[in-house]
Amino acid sequence: MYEITQRTEAPYRAICYIECTWVDGSRTSASGVVVGVNDVLTAMHVVYDASRGGWASDILISPAADTWPTLQQPLGAYADWGEIDARTQDWDRDGDGLVTTAEAQWDLALIGLQSRIGDATGWVHAAPAVAGASGLMVGYPARGTGMMAEQVYAVPSSSYGVFEIPSLLGAGASGGPLLQWFPQGGVDVVGVLSSGSTANNHSTYAGLHGNGTWEWFLRALVGNDDLVSGTAQWPDDHGASAQASGALSLNTTLAARLERVGDVDWFRVDLTTGVYAFDVQGASTQQGTLGDPMVSLYAADGSLLAQDDDSGAGFNALLECAVVRPGSYYVAVSAPSTSPAGTAGTYAVRLSPVAETLVAGTAQGDTAASSAANEWFEAGAGTDRWILHGPRSHYAVTALAGGRWSLTDSVPGRDGQDTLADVERLVFTDRVLALDLQKDEPAGRASLLLGVALGPQALGNMALVGALVAYFDGGPSLVQAAQLLVDSGVLAQWAGGADNASFVHYIYQNAVGTPPSEATQAALAGYLDGGLLSRAEMFRIVAESPVHQQHIDLVGLQTRGLEYTPL
Repeated sequence: MYEITQRTEAPYRAICYIECTWVDGSRTSASGVVVGVNDVLTAMHVVYDASRGGWASDILISPAADTWPTLQQPLGAYADWGEIDARTQDWDRDGDGLVTTAEAQWDLALIGLQSRIGDATGWVHAAPAVAGASGLMVGYPARGTGMMAEQVYAVPSSSYGVFEIPSLLGAGASGGPLLQWFPQGGVDVVGVLSSGSTANNHSTYAGLHGNGTWEWFLRALVGNDDLVSGTAQWPDDHGASAQASGALSLNTTLAARLERVGDVDWFRVDLTTGVYAFDVQGASTQQGTLGDPMVSLYAADGSLLAQDDDSGAGFNALLECAVVRPGSYYVAVSAPSTSPAGTAGTYAVRLSPVAETLVAGTAQGDTAASSAANEWFEAGAGTDRWILHGPRSHYAVTALAGGRWSLTDSVPGRDGQDTLADVERLVFTDRVLALDLQKDEPAGRASLLLGVALGPQALGNMALVGALVAYFDGGPSLVQAAQLLVDSGVLAQWAGGADNASFVHYIYQNAVGTPPSEATQAALAGYLDGGLLSRAEMFRIVAESPVHQQHIDLVGLQTRGLEYTPL
């Protein structure tokens, strides 16, 4: 255990020292954490104790306080609490005054203040973590010298909505947060200290992931907004359609709010040709209280062009896209209605240009070449090719969301870093990388055909792959290609016989990796013998089957591409 000395820095400035006065005249101290503009999360037993007469009569909250040797309150003290929303009516179900593990999962309370404490402290994003968490337990234990902390690994209980930790801060830290840190930045409150045992140096934290707890938390978080002056009924700050939209300017950050679950804010933006980033930040980066923002881009006629949910830090949204036609567009900010991270609250939205040169394709197949500049190739329809100036081994190629790809040249000053949308082929100096690998696309059909005709290992024959990709670029279907193999007699030769049983055994073995059972072979051959299917039709069905797609790792190919040498 060690003392936090940077108490006025985030996120520690949001951690609170809580003093309660009870109806019987006694006084206690505990801990809590600011999780909203007027919300302090703590343990229920911190503010409710039947043995002391029920609810605390007075509550004093001192964020970022120092308690030793005398109480210092650098961010002030708040006594204007208006309501307490508790997870349950009484945490002490058995009436013994002790918190059991089963009782700990209900030991949560949200204190609603009449002042905006969050404006002074900021607040820590809350989340219902359900897996083990490496993090920090923080609070004001009586045995400490102020705000104390310890690095821990918290394990969720398999029976109750709690975290078990083999460590202890001590009395006075009750209600203090369990903070989960993320390597990419950001921190979440995932629980508060409910009970501990000095005998075995063990703590139990009430988790926000317990059955029904997260839903309670979201309702409580929004339910006390009317305590803050001027927020009794939040007016809708931006309309939910193009006709009622607000306005967003380039390189300007706009603060706004989703007032209720299901609210959508629309903003009109006037854009020239180029690449833009639409960044919406909420609780994950302490830019607001919105837990899970989502951003969408619409054309002037209201048609959806692109959308993003969680590409930003934490649950934030970050959408990068190219604008080919100058004009008016609409940015819409919303939140997934089923998100566990929070679907109402404040956020910040920003529109910025991205330093990439836009290369716009046409409705036909286009061929364009990379350059030393960072480029965005918005290829459009057709089979499009992006020409590079080095061998495949010099480039990092990464699949992005929305069918986009990122390409980075390891040689400075040659091809730079490019973002590609709707591009089917990357043409290097020594080979081609096919990206059109859905089962109904040319390279996808070539992969499926090769897997059934010759087995998955044939996908490593780059000359053969190149020949088949070129063939399917001409437009034939998988059935038409299979019919050519059947009519030529090649399949019969490979199968070791012209009968239906040999055909079934051969394509099944290649497609699955194991020979068919006698019953399976007889059943499939029966379809052919009875004329219910042709061999080409059966070839297509087997080739497109999920088991064959898994056998050739088609999903993996879709994330890394298929290499071949052109004819």
